Amino acid sequence: MPPYSSAIGPNHSWSRRMESESALPYLALVRLHSNARDNPQFGTGILIDPCHVLTCFHVVHEFSTRTPQRPTTNEKLRPDNFDKSQRVVVNLGGCGEDLVATIVHEDEHDDLALLRLPVAIAGVQAPIELITPPTGAALDVWVCGFDFRERYRFVVHVRKLDPGLGKQINGRLQSGEHSYGIEGGISGGPIFAEENGLPVFIGMAVLGGLGSPTGHFAASDRIHQFLRENGIVPSRGSDGPVGRWCRVEGYASVVKSRCPDLISDHYCLIEEDAGKPCFYGLRPVAAAIESSRAHLPAAVRLAAHIKSPMEIDPILARLREVSGLSLRLPTEAEFRRACTSAEPQRRVVGRPPILQDYDPDESFRAPPDTSAEWVEDGGRRCLVLFREGSEREFNKFADATSLVREFPLARAAIRTVIDRSLP
Repeated sequence: MPPYSSAIGPNHSWSRRMESESALPYLALVRLHSNARDNPQFGTGILIDPCHVLTCFHVVHEFSTRTPQRPTTNEKLRPDNFDKSQRVVVNLGGCGEDLVATIVHEDEHDDLALLRLPVAIAGVQAPIELITPPTGAALDVWVCGFDFRERYRFVVHVRKLDPGLGKQINGRLQSGEHSYGIEGGISGGPIFAEENGLPVFIGMAVLGGLGSPTGHFAASDRIHQFLRENGIVPSRGSDGPVGRWCRVEGYASVVKSRCPDLISDHYCLIEEDAGKPCFYGLRPVAAAIESSRAHLPAAVRLAAHIKSPMEIDPILARLREVSGLSLRLPTEAEFRRACTSAEPQRRVVGRPPILQDYDPDESFRAPPDTSAEWVEDGGRRCLVLFREGSEREFNKFADATSLVREFPLARAAIRTVIDRSLP
């Protein structure tokens, strides 16, 4: 069998992704720090939306024993110790920036805790949408999390499980058991099965009663009910090749804008050589217009014409402030990839649209034919113009003056990229 590749193709599947043993981007190392302990207790969490991590109740509270004991899940978990110096620290992937989280919702029976992060994490999405799991008493499942062997590391355990067996309420599975125990650090880790090459969320590893303290799981139905209690509905993955890739790799196919009249949605553009996504703005930043046309959405407005590199920083700062996203200019390589290899409906085809491209009723009439957009590499900014003709042609310009001298209709536009090197 060929080595695992994250490129889109027939060999890209959930089981092959698990063979790679590389950390899932939505998996969080969750640690409980206090002044009374030299080594923090730890577990696993799942980033279930940009601002929240789901983990276990017993991971974020201190108990006198390493594995809290209770006869059954009908009895609440009761922390033994409370230290005002305790703080819950979350680290996405186990190797990123430590973020101090706040506990916002708990269930002491089902061993669940919801944490709020101090910053939003854009572009990452766990495939935990509610899907009827495949049936079978000998179903292979993957239990994902962290352990500690001189350092924290991502681990995967393959277990057997029948999703149809367990505690049910009104016909909905609440919890169940998987074969064999797991280490304490896996508590809070997701459990997935596979169907048609895609992950199917079964539940989360939690503490059970005395009969199976480390072989218990909270089922996906119960997880979604718990999240709805706090107003959270996990996003559903999209279809198509990019949507399938995102579900397997753990990314969103689109990052929705909270201010679409100022900045567009950002779509996933896969860097096939690196196996990582770039989130690229669907359209350039629109120009300001007179108040009589202010009702028009940004999608039908003229792209802003940015003449000098010196004008870019204040615009980016404003876009970051309003959107809450870490935005930057694309690199030249990212711009070229967006022009030539994105899905057709997301591809940059030509120049930013001008008003003459629209009919009187504001409907789009003609596709643009040239595009010039600001890019940045190594701190140096320039304009790159793309032309789609008999041959794909790229031209570089130092500023807008030199651009319009050769292409009078082209505008020097800004199209943003989400900087995933920052939280």
